[in-house]
Amino acid sequence: MLTKSNRVWTIREWPRPLVLALCGLSVLGIGVLDYVTGMEASVTVIYLLPVALGTWVLSRRAGLLLAIASVLVWFIVERIQAVPYSHPLIQFWNALTLLMLFVGIVLLLSKLSRSYEWLEDKIEERTVELTQALADLRKSHAKLKDTQLQLIQAAKMESVGRLAAGVAHEVKNPLMTIMMGIDYVEQLPQSRDEETAGVLQEQRNAVLRATAIINELLDFSAPGKLHTQPEDLNAIIEQALGLVKHEFKKGCVEVVREMQPHLPALPLDRNKIQQVFVNIFTNAVHAMTGGGTLTVRTYATPVGTNANADAAADAPGAAQDRIGVNVEVDDTGSGIPEKHLAQIFDPFFTTKAPGKGTGLGLSIVRQIVHIHGGTVDLSNRAAGGARATFRFFTTGEGRS
Repeated sequence: MLTKSNRVWTIREWPRPLVLALCGLSVLGIGVLDYVTGMEASVTVIYLLPVALGTWVLSRRAGLLLAIASVLVWFIVERIQAVPYSHPLIQFWNALTLLMLFVGIVLLLSKLSRSYEWLEDKIEERTVELTQALADLRKSHAKLKDTQLQLIQAAKMESVGRLAAGVAHEVKNPLMTIMMGIDYVEQLPQSRDEETAGVLQEQRNAVLRATAIINELLDFSAPGKLHTQPEDLNAIIEQALGLVKHEFKKGCVEVVREMQPHLPALPLDRNKIQQVFVNIFTNAVHAMTGGGTLTVRTYATPVGTNANADAAADAPGAAQDRIGVNVEVDDTGSGIPEKHLAQIFDPFFTTKAPGKGTGLGLSIVRQIVHIHGGTVDLSNRAAGGARATFRFFTTGEGRS
């Protein structure tokens, strides 16, 4: 579609007074040509040019005025030239005939001009509609592509979950046997010396760590059934902050609370949502190696008014009559490398050093949030650090 910056400047877009002046001067110029040459028949036809131009570009009224002006100029030239006629009224008859011809042409051209303008408007209207349809198709294609990627991701996570569950069950039984063996050895008299006790404690710690990893695998593969009831999200967050209080103190992290009071009650599984925020808070502390500030912000908005409205509207259970409760967790760490943002929720993906994490924490977080019908997103803040954004939904009938 041609835009104002690249379309051809046509005569229909010239200033109307300029076009009218050009047509008037053309009529006078043709009259002078008619007088000088005396070529009556051929010059008379030329009078049609400014008449047609004025009608097409300006209006029917302008064309009629130019037609009358052309006939008057022609009549004046005829009188000045004193062209002989067999009867004095023939000259008037010729002028009237010429005027009728010009008027007919004006009426025809004005009709064609209006049809042309109507077609132009229709073409422009259809062009706008087609452009909008193309934009909608591109948007739908992008959404379809995102949905396909989500389906692929869901299938991948399901496969990984099944594999993780199988591995976890196979490994858990031997670990239990090893732990029972450690417990047995600790009861023997030979294990009471300091060196032997230290070795047994190291073995116990290693088994406990392995057991913790196995439990994470099992949580990832099957988060379990939800036991939801109306909960105060602020209270759950406060409990999670209390559980990580020691980590905050050890990491020199200051906690800033910006929580909106009296949030709508949400149908939540308290233990699982607490697990989500403990994981997020712990990750934030680990990201702020030199200390920093953790800001926890909560607020309620109607569905469709937040920055992630499209994702919120597509979330499971996000009916349009519900209220969204948002949670933003900001840290002042180094942020997430851009190349890792797309993988951050993938199972077994971690940016931590070997032995420092399993890469399952954020996968479990997303899984728990999704089975609650919510959304979660991780992004970098312009001021530095990362932001975790959660959104949960409720009917908004009660407030806690």
